Amino acid sequence: MIRRLLGSLLVITVLSIFCTGCWDYREINLMSIVSGAAVDKTPDGKYKLSIEIIDLKGGGKEAPVHSKKLESYGDSVFDAIRNSIKISSQKLYWGHAEIIIISKDVAKEGILPIIDFLSRDAEPRLSIDILISNEDTAEKILDSQSISTEIRTYEINKMLDDQKKLSKSPKVEIYQFINALGDEGISAVLPVVGLTQNSGEATSQLAGTAVFKQDKLQYMFDEDDTKYYLFVMDKIKGGLLVVNKTQNSSNAGNFTLDIDSNKTYVKPVYSKGKLSFEISIKTKTTLGEIDDNKIKFTSQSEIEKLEKQAQTVLKQNVERVIKAVQSGYDIDIFGFGLKVKQDMPELWKKIKPDWDDLFKNVQVKANAEVRIKHAGLLSNPIMMGD
Repeated sequence: MIRRLLGSLLVITVLSIFCTGCWDYREINLMSIVSGAAVDKTPDGKYKLSIEIIDLKGGGKEAPVHSKKLESYGDSVFDAIRNSIKISSQKLYWGHAEIIIISKDVAKEGILPIIDFLSRDAEPRLSIDILISNEDTAEKILDSQSISTEIRTYEINKMLDDQKKLSKSPKVEIYQFINALGDEGISAVLPVVGLTQNSGEATSQLAGTAVFKQDKLQYMFDEDDTKYYLFVMDKIKGGLLVVNKTQNSSNAGNFTLDIDSNKTYVKPVYSKGKLSFEISIKTKTTLGEIDDNKIKFTSQSEIEKLEKQAQTVLKQNVERVIKAVQSGYDIDIFGFGLKVKQDMPELWKKIKPDWDDLFKNVQVKANAEVRIKHAGLLSNPIMMGD
């Protein structure tokens, strides 16, 4: 009898587990799905959220997906989100949000309140991409023309995902920014987004890198310098290396190399009481374009000549960008201090209090090794007659 009773209780318990609904189940028609948002501030100091919402109304499977913009205000980010209830009967759902665009004015004040909400709330994912607007407001980016999709924020997110073909913008997800805030010896960066003209209409484009000291924006640099910053950070996954006549002293014309792979090593060196850094860059490329028909691709000496020119240009630009950051700001965006902490922890304990001053004057030497694997489908240059 007892065994039968225990058996019945076990069956009831198991059935009760599998027959209950999902604890947080919500009807999709009762929610507004957020794809992304822009964060600005009003003249009186309130947060203004411009939220892009996916419009799922409009018919069957073949109906195009559109988006709507909802504007809400509040004394905090969370307050602005909650206040959206005043103009929308549906609760905002942030589980599919891909990007947050923050105005540069808000970023200068500090973006910790925004980061805090995104990481504290259960719905937003820690893989959300954060960008800084280079325009007067972040809202202008949401209002710009879409080229490939009706969902503006999803298009920008795809641009970030595909930037590895250009290597002109960093891709930073929220958890990476949080990690950089907590690390010693490195300052956080975020991608910059701005506007450009396309067929007479404004559309967005990735526009370089924003540099932070703690959670406050300090300055920005353009996409060309960003590429050499990414070389130092060992984050080059592709892109082009362009060498023109103004960058080398030889008689060769302009040529462009398509980067197949890259590996960068940063080594701190401490000798005779002086700290320095050695950067070794090893890049494999394909010859993508050349305007000099004197170059014979079948000649190894000619290929080595191009490699040498590319190495010089890469080395000079990497050192130039590092020197510009050192001389302009006391902000270590390259993680040199973090490298010392990892490789020489005892030395880091001694220099940590003075690292901002030391960083500005530390010597950095770069060495670049560029290899051209092949010259594409052409074995000889295109020749022209009379």
